[in-house]
Amino acid sequence: MNLNALLGAILVSGSISGILFIVGYVAPYWTWVEKQGIDTHTGLWQWCGISTTDQKEMCGILESTGDWPDWLRASQGVLSASLFFALLSMITTVVWSFRGPSKYTCIICCVFFLISALLSLTGACLYGDKNRENLSWAFAFPLVAAFLYLLPALLSAIAARQVWKETPDK
Repeated sequence: MNLNALLGAILVSGSISGILFIVGYVAPYWTWVEKQGIDTHTGLWQWCGISTTDQKEMCGILESTGDWPDWLRASQGVLSASLFFALLSMITTVVWSFRGPSKYTCIICCVFFLISALLSLTGACLYGDKNRENLSWAFAFPLVAAFLYLLPALLSAIAARQVWKETPDK
């Protein structure tokens, strides 16, 4: 398989995965609850509520100094680390596109995508385990992104193997 085609597929699939992850990461629609006439939806970082009587919307930031449970802070931390590794994997892929492939660049790219997938899955599962009944659409995005990160990881591994065969010293 052509290394340029592999690089293009890695960039496209990694970008799609990253966009899905970021939309889920910032959206305040991980859970939805109706309490005392207010529809409330919450994400990792923000909550919003709409009064069903006067349709007035209120939003607020989930502050780290607030009385938030440890599982939420753990989920925020793990998903933030996933975002960090996703960015590292895309930066490594861009470096690869400018410098040309080396077996080490391809392997590092593969490892970063795998770490990002694992952390994304772990962080979403931490959150979902505590909110099983009221999950909303944004919760699914990091889960989907976790599985989609496996495609560029696999393609990076294929590229590393191909570079290794063609140029064992590179």
